[in-house]
Amino acid sequence: MAQGTGTHLDEAMLMTRPSAELGRLSSRAMGIAVVGLAATAGGYFAAGDAFWQSYLIGYIFWIGITLGSLGILMIQHLTGGAWTMPSRRVFKRQRARCR
Repeated sequence: MAQGTGTHLDEAMLMTRPSAELGRLSSRAMGIAVVGLAATAGGYFAAGDAFWQSYLIGYIFWIGITLGSLGILMIQHLTGGAWTMPSRRVFKRQRARCR
C-alpha cells in the first residue's frame, strides 16, 4: 500500500494480468525484432567479416549480463537471505527468459 500519496493500491488489482498492455507491447516488440533482423541481414551483406566480429562482441556482452544475473539469483537462493529482496523480481524475470 502506498503511504502519503492518498491512493489505495488493491492487491487483487496488482495481481491481475494486464492483457491489453501485454498485447500492445508484444506487437511493438515484434516490429522492433523485424527491423533488427533486417539491419542484421544488411550488415552481414555489407561487410561480412566486420559483422561476425561485432556479433561476437554483442553476444558476449548480453550473455554476460544474463549469466551474471543468474549467478546473483543462485547466490541469493543458496544463502536464503533477504539481502536481495529489492532486486529479486528483476532477477527472477531474467531467469524466466532463459528457460
